[in-house]
Amino acid sequence: MIRFHPASLLVPILCALATWLSGCTAGSSASMPSPAESAQVDLSGASPQELARACSAGSAEGCFQLGVLYEEGRGVRRQDDSLAATLYEKACSGGNATGCFMLGVLYSEGRGVRQDESNATTLFEKACTGGLAEGCLQLGALYEEGRVVRQDASHAAMLYEKACAGALALGCVNLGNLYQKGRGVRQDASHAVTLYEKACTGGEPKGCFNLGLSYRQGRGVRQDDSRAATSYEKACAGGLAEGCFNLGILYKKGHGVPINMLRSAQLFEQACKAGFANACTR
Repeated sequence: MIRFHPASLLVPILCALATWLSGCTAGSSASMPSPAESAQVDLSGASPQELARACSAGSAEGCFQLGVLYEEGRGVRRQDDSLAATLYEKACSGGNATGCFMLGVLYSEGRGVRQDESNATTLFEKACTGGLAEGCLQLGALYEEGRVVRQDASHAAMLYEKACAGALALGCVNLGNLYQKGRGVRQDASHAVTLYEKACTGGEPKGCFNLGLSYRQGRGVRQDDSRAATSYEKACAGGLAEGCFNLGILYKKGHGVPINMLRSAQLFEQACKAGFANACTR
C-alpha cells in the first residue's frame, strides 16, 4: 500500500526532497509560492526542485510531473515507484485526473504499492469522471472483459464512447468492435466502419486494420479490395504486423493491387520479424 503522509507532513517532506535535489531550505517558506500562485505557475520544463516546491505549495500538476520523473527515473537521483505513487496520490487528491490514472496503473501492476485491482478500478473511474479519456478506455476494457467488475458490455460501450469523444482513437476502435458484434449496443456494421475510419484518421493502426477487414469482407461497407489494401498499408506503416501480413496476401493474389511476389515476400518477412507467427511460414 502507499505510504500515506498526512497533509501536515507533506510540506516538510517535500521540502526535504527539494533540499535533497538541491534547492529548498528546510523550514523556510520564503521561496514557496502560495497555493493560488502555484496554480498559475507554468511548470513546462520545470526542474525537479521547482516541481517539488510547487507540489509542496499545493500544485497538483507539480506533484504529478514530479511523480512521472520518479517513476521513469529522469532528472532524479534514483527511480522510485513508491515515491511516484505518493506523488500521484497527492496529485489525484488535488484534482489531477492524470495523477489518478497513473496511480491506478501502479496499483494494477503492483509497482510501488501492493497490487490492488479494485483500487485501480476506482482510480480509473475517478480519472474518467475527471475528463481523462485514458481512464474511460481502461475502465471500459474492465467492464467489457468482466475483470474486477461485473461484465457489462453496455456500460463498456458508454465508456468507449467517452474515450472516442475525447480523441482517444483506440476508444473508437473498441467501440467499433462492439457495434460490429452487437455487444452492448444494437449491431450496426456501418457505424463500426465509421468508427474505424475515425480511429485510422486519428493515427491508430488497429483502426486502419479493422477498416481494411471491413472493406475486404464487405461488412458495413461496399466490398473494395483496393481500399482494403490502402487501409492495410496504413496499419503496416503504423507498426501493426497483421496489417503487413494481410497486405502481403493481397499482393500475392493480386486483389486490389497488382500481383507482386517480391513485395508480398517483403511484407511477410516484415510481419514475421514483428512477431506475427503466421507470416513466418509463408
